[in-house]
Amino acid sequence: MRYLYSIIILLLVSHSLTAQQKKRNKSANTLAAQKKSESFLDKQFWLGFKAGANISDPKVINSFQIFEATNYNKEPKAYDSYNLFGSQAAIEITFYVKGFSISTQPTYSRVNFSYKSNSAWLDPNNANNQVSLNYEHQHQLEYFEWPLFVKYDLTRTKLRPFVQVGAYYGRLINANTKLSITGEDFASGGVNQLKDEILLVGSKDVFAENVWGISAGTGLHYHLGNVRLVLDVNYRIGMSLINNTSNRYQNDRLSGVGESLDDLKLNNIIVSTGVVFPMRYLATSLKALDKR
Repeated sequence: MRYLYSIIILLLVSHSLTAQQKKRNKSANTLAAQKKSESFLDKQFWLGFKAGANISDPKVINSFQIFEATNYNKEPKAYDSYNLFGSQAAIEITFYVKGFSISTQPTYSRVNFSYKSNSAWLDPNNANNQVSLNYEHQHQLEYFEWPLFVKYDLTRTKLRPFVQVGAYYGRLINANTKLSITGEDFASGGVNQLKDEILLVGSKDVFAENVWGISAGTGLHYHLGNVRLVLDVNYRIGMSLINNTSNRYQNDRLSGVGESLDDLKLNNIIVSTGVVFPMRYLATSLKALDKR
């Protein structure tokens, strides 16, 4: 009987040790799986589409004129800032690692800017004998751009504000100039209103083929299910001239009506919204955003 009790005690101790070992192994496996899951969630590829609007602010570096006044001070061109809306559409490709992201966003962009100028012909012997002309120039430029951003998420919540900095390179696809001319003719003894038909000219030859600049901005990511909704605002500073200095006077139709581009750089405010999808598909027990 004493041997039987000993065997029973040994079996109970052995079972208890085995159960404890299984529990430790299960806890270790659970912890390893959790760490593996968290490590997986720390990295993610995102792919999606964005679109939005932009407004531009032209900056004059050097001013040029075709007609120079000899008997009065000709006023410089009057540029309009942030008055014409453009648009853009982009594909976003982003790699995320622990709050930081590297993002490239190939973009088709259309930007617009305008300015006004004037000319006058005066009779030095008769102040009433004069003709004044007012020119309104509108330029529309189309680019294919390659921006590159570094982003940082300020929080790890469902709604995530972020900041970003980067640079962009753009290649000109097309350009058009719309020119309207109005004026007043006092030479006939009365006042005659002058108005020419609007002139629309392809002007790609007077603009630079390549441009580049720097950019900074902020935005929000919102996790909706297994995707992200994105809203961002960027301010871009053009670092290169947008005009072709070699072809300033080469467009006969524009030069013939007194049009000559100044040396210009272009700054922009860009607002975009879109949706991006995770590229690393996770198990059904996980989502493409972390839960921490």
